[in-house]
Formats: sequence, structure tokens, C-alpha cells
Amino acid sequence: MRAMPSYVTRTVLLVAGMHDNDSREEVARAVERLGGVQQVNVNIYRARAVVLHEPPCTVADLLHAVTEAGYSAVHQESPELAVGADVPTDE
Repeated sequence: MRAMPSYVTRTVLLVAGMHDNDSREEVARAVERLGGVQQVNVNIYRARAVVLHEPPCTVADLLHAVTEAGYSAVHQESPELAVGADVPTDE
């Protein structure tokens, strides 16, 4: 019997209040603690976090984690599914 593929959701959050590398790290750590998060890329210059996650993690969980870390965040509506994809870098 073949295992079903795990569907990974790519979520983009627009994050306000990050001013330096420490704040970027705080946001990344807060999101990485959530169950189901596979990868996080936080860019302070674009004020966004790109997260690859699967259940049980939801967009609401991501927003809550960022808020609890002391920053404001909104979901940038662009739902995409990816199987085995990497979080693109903002280079």
C-alpha cells in the first residue's frame, strides 16, 4: 500500500514591526515552534515571512504565533499547494 503524499501549504505573512536581525529571528523562532511547520523564511526588508506547513498548523496559528512574539501580521492571500517544495529565498 502506498502512502498518500503529504500536502504542504505555502503561506505568506506580511509582518510589521521588524527592524533588525534579532526581530527577524524572533519571528522565525515563534513560527518554527508550531507543529506542522517545515520551513520558514523571514525577510525584514520585504517585511514578510514565507512558511511551508502542513496540518495541524493553520494560517490562524501562524498569525497568532507572530502576534504573541510582539509583531503584527496579516495573511497575504495567495494560497498555493506544494509537494516537497522549498521556501524560496528573497534574493
